[in-house]
Amino acid sequence: MSGVKPLGTADPSAPSPAVMSEDAVSSAAYVLGLLTDEDMDWLVAHGTRRTLDPGEIVTRESEPVTALTVVLQGTMHATTTVAAMSEEQRLRGDVVGIAAIMDGSPALWTVTVTEPATVLEIGSASLKTKLELDLGFAARFYRAMAVILSSRRPPTRDPEGNWLSPPHALKVNTYLAEDRMRRLLRRVDASDAVVLTGSDLTVEQVARVAWSRVPVTIAESAQERLRRARQTVDRLVAGEAPIYGLNTNLGELKDQRIADQDQAVFQRHILLSHATAVGEPYPPAVVRAIMLARLNGMARGASGVQPEVFYTLLEMLRARVHPVVPSRGSIGMSDLAPLAHIALPLVGEGVVELDGRRMPGEEGMAAAGVKPARLAAKDGLALVSANSASVGHGALVVARAIELLAVASVAAALSLEGLGGHVSALDRRIATARRFSGQMSCAQDMRLLLAGSSLHVTEPTFGVQDPISFRSASQVHGAVLDVVEQVRATVETELNSTGDNPMVVAETDEVISDGNFHPAALSMAFDALAIALAQLTSMSANRIVRLMDRGFTHLPTYLTARPGLNVGLGVLQKTATALNAEVRLGANPASLDYVPVAGAIEDHATMAVEGAAKAWRSVDAAFELFAIELLVGAQAVDLRDGIKLGVGTAAAHAGVRTVAPPMTEDRLLAWDIAAVRGILDDGSLLRDVGVAIDHPLGLRVKRV
Repeated sequence: MSGVKPLGTADPSAPSPAVMSEDAVSSAAYVLGLLTDEDMDWLVAHGTRRTLDPGEIVTRESEPVTALTVVLQGTMHATTTVAAMSEEQRLRGDVVGIAAIMDGSPALWTVTVTEPATVLEIGSASLKTKLELDLGFAARFYRAMAVILSSRRPPTRDPEGNWLSPPHALKVNTYLAEDRMRRLLRRVDASDAVVLTGSDLTVEQVARVAWSRVPVTIAESAQERLRRARQTVDRLVAGEAPIYGLNTNLGELKDQRIADQDQAVFQRHILLSHATAVGEPYPPAVVRAIMLARLNGMARGASGVQPEVFYTLLEMLRARVHPVVPSRGSIGMSDLAPLAHIALPLVGEGVVELDGRRMPGEEGMAAAGVKPARLAAKDGLALVSANSASVGHGALVVARAIELLAVASVAAALSLEGLGGHVSALDRRIATARRFSGQMSCAQDMRLLLAGSSLHVTEPTFGVQDPISFRSASQVHGAVLDVVEQVRATVETELNSTGDNPMVVAETDEVISDGNFHPAALSMAFDALAIALAQLTSMSANRIVRLMDRGFTHLPTYLTARPGLNVGLGVLQKTATALNAEVRLGANPASLDYVPVAGAIEDHATMAVEGAAKAWRSVDAAFELFAIELLVGAQAVDLRDGIKLGVGTAAAHAGVRTVAPPMTEDRLLAWDIAAVRGILDDGSLLRDVGVAIDHPLGLRVKRV
């Protein structure tokens, strides 16, 4: 970053106001430290990513500002006649146009691009609408803006004449805030490749690598951290001082010293002895997510793994050499067993899947052209000592849960159409009176889905107010959305954290024992998610039953178009009830079930792998349930005369009817359920509905 350049009569020694200073990254970071992940999703969905050429003007002094601009990369030049100063900055992350957005005033600075730049622009009209509709977002946004503006007042001199920087509240919580900023920048990154830095991997990126199989590379900075950490390991391994896992055995055998010449054998033995997992193997997509999570963890530089070992695992991922990994066997205190199965092919052991065929690990590596790695001190331990199975699988759980919440809103809106219910329950004043961010967001989505519906102008079918499962859908869906966002924040923190024990600290040339292998927050987050999902599915199951009740809907029992020889959709009530019961069973906590192991040295555990697994099973059952609700809602709509669907519900109804025609004669309903589930899994229904309401829904990650 260049120094401040004087203009006119300005004091050339004076530091510039922090409009575009070395704290620029902190400006955006502070904003994002206060905003939720749901807020960031809104910014990405409603922002425009633009590439600007040198000479283009971002804002012009004294002229209106039409967008809030987040600088993702590039160099800009800022000038103002008020301060008679200019400054050039090369940092990503500054926020341009704050004051104008806050109070509608003209721009204070002329900001000109001096080198190619990339920005995210959020139109002022969209932003103002969001601030009006979502008071939770507004409170977080305005607070951040006020702190940033207060830090940008002109500097002053102390009594000795030295320039003083303004008080900088942006320094508060910089670790969390700047991590969040980096993740936002990743979310708006249009490149196909996922670049591992160890600090900014997102749920979306894990989903893209797992399901879309996008390329994966490693940042140069992460490569340097790998090299430095390995130098520390190589220096300390031969020392006299015993260091756990570096020159000693593991667990209850921690006091047994490992000789230098035995390290290669010992590290191999770690993989063989820890590969004790059993049960149904993870699907290849989950294996890819686990591999990516471990690679990103090692990219932080605290594992001390040999760079060659890291690159071998990375090459396995690129070549789609997927280890066969049984899904049971971890107690969630480093996922030792599943990660050992992941690592076995590196030494020519285990079983892999390549191009849909299973084969011995050595054969699969050779077929893919990936050379096995030669292990040295700490390599085996570095490969298994992390919670990558929990967090990798958990990232996909969160990705699917985000999709599920979007589907839930669509299904609830279509069911409300089928009921002929009260849209008054979605009145904006109701949500703003409660001020939970998730509730306001879900209510807004349902209003968009139902825009133009005849429900707004016709007499409701059911008396004064609808059953709670219809009337309180946005409240419950919103509460679940808040939980999902909290779980996502926990998962993304774990994705970009060091869970290795021991941990290499290259900066001070140390290896220290630690307790970061204990993912308490992750385990409790999955249990909370499972409970939230049970609330979501209970609402859906009740709506399904209510829609088949003639007393509520004034429609034929079981929504049977031709009663007599036809049963109609009645038995779907039982399937829905069974699926809801499965989700409720999964709401039982996994984090409380453990016994002491390893000679009682390891006397606590989290069962995080099982927490992620049962949350995954609950999400899967919930998708089946919402497929049924969409079928039932569409049938109710078909039987209700003289109605006009909302723009979003019409698109949802058309999507369902594309794969499952109206039920006039009894037929094999299992096929209809599978067909609707198919358009939920491939994202086509959410995509079509999102286009119809001009509001993207879900993560929009393609599957291959």
